[in-house]
Amino acid sequence: MRVKFIFILLSLLAITFSIQAQQWNYEKSISLNTKITAQSIDPEGNIYIGTANGNIHRLDSNGDQKELFSAINNFPISLINAWNKFKIFAYIESEQQFHFLDRFNTSPQLYQITDYTEGLVSIATPGLDNSIWILTTGFNELKKFNIQNRRLIISNPLNLKINRPVSMRAFQEFLIIADAEYGIFFFDRFGNFFRQIEEKGINHFQVENDQLIYLKGNELNIRPLRNLELVEKIKIPPRDFYKVLRYQNRFYFIDEKNLMIYSLDS
Repeated sequence: MRVKFIFILLSLLAITFSIQAQQWNYEKSISLNTKITAQSIDPEGNIYIGTANGNIHRLDSNGDQKELFSAINNFPISLINAWNKFKIFAYIESEQQFHFLDRFNTSPQLYQITDYTEGLVSIATPGLDNSIWILTTGFNELKKFNIQNRRLIISNPLNLKINRPVSMRAFQEFLIIADAEYGIFFFDRFGNFFRQIEEKGINHFQVENDQLIYLKGNELNIRPLRNLELVEKIKIPPRDFYKVLRYQNRFYFIDEKNLMIYSLDS
């Protein structure tokens, strides 16, 4: 028993050492000159930044601007999902609208939430099957609709504390919602709740390579989706960042108006 305990202790020390040995290398800083309100990254490393004045900037993985969707609605962009690189999703909570930006067509497709459901919707995200997931504000109800014919597919009232949802993503058989006060909630593909990670202060998460990536305080957290008990924690560069995106070994840290690019060497 003592030998087994010593082996486990040494293994944990080895993991801690490997994390501490990693080195951040600063590469570039990009200032948007207005408040950043949403962000996402597509499978090719293109970064989408939404701002308080309704603009969406597309940057390449080096941070160079390639395209500007100007003033989609003159209101803050609440959420962007770019996992489908051909149809970028943007949600505007204040106007109860969502848009799809087609990279081959500069005119976004506009949809009104009121065409799908009554009441206010706090957050929305595209599903994997031409659908839209929404979380209603008043009744805290999770719903899924067919985008084209507006047919209600799923409706689940939630007995959960989700007061300030800040990020939402459908991924494979998961639906994931992050709440700034109560952490990260996991649902199956039918909208049934099955797991919560109680992490206060999360403002955004990213899913990449079957990993959940987010900032909590001054630490980068990386969890494998198939084993959420495991978490790698890496101390971030010394600045008040509150969101992060990852592409390969590059990390894009975000504060109120700036995007800063770092690479991580092990």
